[in-house]
Amino acid sequence: MAWDVTHVFIKPIPLQHAALQELLAEYDGEPVVILHDTSYLGAMPLGLGAPGVRPAAVIGIGIVPLTMSSTDTGPFGLGLPPDASPEGRARNIEANRAVQGTFAEIQSLAAETVRATGATRELPFFLDAAVTVPDRYLHLSIEDLEYPRSDAPASLRFVGAVPDERSTRSVPLPEWWPEVEAAERVVVVTQGTIANHDLTELIEPTLEALANLDVLVVATLGRD
Repeated sequence: MAWDVTHVFIKPIPLQHAALQELLAEYDGEPVVILHDTSYLGAMPLGLGAPGVRPAAVIGIGIVPLTMSSTDTGPFGLGLPPDASPEGRARNIEANRAVQGTFAEIQSLAAETVRATGATRELPFFLDAAVTVPDRYLHLSIEDLEYPRSDAPASLRFVGAVPDERSTRSVPLPEWWPEVEAAERVVVVTQGTIANHDLTELIEPTLEALANLDVLVVATLGRD
């Protein structure tokens, strides 16, 4: 992960920033809005005071779970449930500090890289920056699927899924869909799109754990 973050995301920032400046210059003062994916960091210098042509707005957009640090929940990836009690917040602060310490070397490189573009403001923790630096961050999900964060930035918007051409045509529901509509409680379990080859890791234990409960379980493989 450290290698990927360093070479795929951080080191290209100066060239990406320069390419954006060339594109913005072509519009000769016309209002331009930059819309970029979470993983694209080339617009970061624009939000941190780097010199050059400034767009009318920079909007980040993404589908990945929010990774930004919060006092209300533990850091992304640790599986800690949200806890906004005084004790929970103390735990969360300590856990976030530990994660940031783990990435200290990468954070230093990212800050140095952004500073080299002429940015005048310090880069926040790079996992937070994707959400907090853009003028707006559009999360392609709904608020109920994220842990509550009282300290979420005001620029964060939950906008749901982007409609595609399939939404304009009728797609038949699976034959078992009436069971979902009739069930009082539904649990969906998936191992995602990567670690889904050994279903004993999560799918099977979930089915076994819920077997004797009054709940409908929908298991998705994430692959053919």
